[in-house]
Amino acid sequence: MRCLNLKGRECAVEGKAALAPFLIKSSRELFEIKDEKDLAYARDAALLEINGFHLAPDRISSAWLASHLSESEAREWLMAANRLARTPLLTVPNDVTRPRDSVRPLIAAVFGDKRADTLLNNVDADYLLGFHDGEQVPAANRADVAMLLRDGALSLFADATLRPKETMSRARALHAGGPSS
Repeated sequence: MRCLNLKGRECAVEGKAALAPFLIKSSRELFEIKDEKDLAYARDAALLEINGFHLAPDRISSAWLASHLSESEAREWLMAANRLARTPLLTVPNDVTRPRDSVRPLIAAVFGDKRADTLLNNVDADYLLGFHDGEQVPAANRADVAMLLRDGALSLFADATLRPKETMSRARALHAGGPSS
């Protein structure tokens, strides 16, 4: 009796032609994302761009996302949210680049005349704002900030602060007004 010693071999695809049916081609420029955490923000940016928001002049990049939101961008994005939600025309206050100042116009842009303070009582708002710098949120905006925190549109930094007096990065602003919120 004769025994054959068979060896297993890995099959290899012969050239790129075999993969051609599986390739997807696009004329869109790819995002220049260097940090994995920015992937979610890039998704928010792409969805907002599809819905008529004018975001970056070139490509979305980690550097662009990390840089500070400008006053004109904040105004333009709030007005775009207002148009998209088809709520009554929004009056945007002077400084909307900080979380404590942008929440009221964001709530008004998305929900119209409905306000978070009708949905959350003071005890709930105080509980949700029980982080390190929660007392820096003005009384008039506490329910709005609390609602956006509860719903995941705003999030705390790793040190359990919101930094409500600091200018937001574009990434945070996009997430606050984005489709994932």
